[in-house]
Amino acid sequence: VNALGLSWKTVGRLIVGDLIRRAVFGVRDAFFEAADAAEEFQLRVARIDAIVGDLNFGELEEQILGLSTALARPVDEVGEALFEAFQNDLGTTAETLKIVEGAANDLALITGGTLTQSVNALSSVIKAYNLDLDEAQGTSAIFFNAIDNGRVTLDELENSLGTVTGLAAAAGVD
Repeated sequence: VNALGLSWKTVGRLIVGDLIRRAVFGVRDAFFEAADAAEEFQLRVARIDAIVGDLNFGELEEQILGLSTALARPVDEVGEALFEAFQNDLGTTAETLKIVEGAANDLALITGGTLTQSVNALSSVIKAYNLDLDEAQGTSAIFFNAIDNGRVTLDELENSLGTVTGLAAAAGVD
């Protein structure tokens, strides 16, 4: 240090200055990330709002945030799953929320899949076979058994069901 003409005090100041600079940029970046996340959340709510007619924007925000907390899942995952569930037109708003919070969440937890994968898998069968929404929990149990006993993931099951269930139901396969 002395060979460069710097004292230890100067080196210490440089290090502290660099640490402060990094901290300030870190805080700035966190603000930008928070703003991006807030914008994405608002877009998700707006997409759901375009589909759902019986809740206003504020109520939808509360539902998504409340479900996220209750299910211990990220807000974006819950928002995406709700969008898919409402887009799949499973039933009333209350029925759709019940399926997402119940059968879909249970299936996602048990299989390690996402809430959206669970919603889509359940929706495929419920819609193709015109099942009563109360049968969602039983359908979820059947999916778990298929995943548990086979070499298939929820992601693979979801993708296959989306393609096959409509054809199978039309062909009369139970």
